[in-house]
Amino acid sequence: MLAEIRIDNLGVITEASARFDGGLTVLTGETGAGKTMVVTSLHLLSGVRADSARVRVGASRAVVEGRFSVDGGNSHVEKEVARLLESAGAQRDDDGSIIAVRTVNSDGGPERTSGAAASRSGCLPSSPIRS
Repeated sequence: MLAEIRIDNLGVITEASARFDGGLTVLTGETGAGKTMVVTSLHLLSGVRADSARVRVGASRAVVEGRFSVDGGNSHVEKEVARLLESAGAQRDDDGSIIAVRTVNSDGGPERTSGAAASRSGCLPSSPIRS
């Protein structure tokens, strides 16, 4: 489950973060408030190809960071997560969560992908989300 997300310089969003608990989360807001950029950030964390045009005007890069928790006691899920982490050369954070980071450069240069959930190239997790 996505427990926390942080978005920097993506579209109209300069800086935003949110924490989630179990249950339903609904995004609402005025036109242009950034709902599409929140969905775009989820797509980036899932590993889709990044579009440098989505980087906020004037920023050198956009960063999306997600903290995922794997709770629930399902041993099959735990084994699959362990396999994915190992194949990506990644590890859990100190609290057992998994941090995925996507960085998109405005110049279209190589993006950086970290963590297991969003890893296409297999890198170690980046810095954790700070409260």
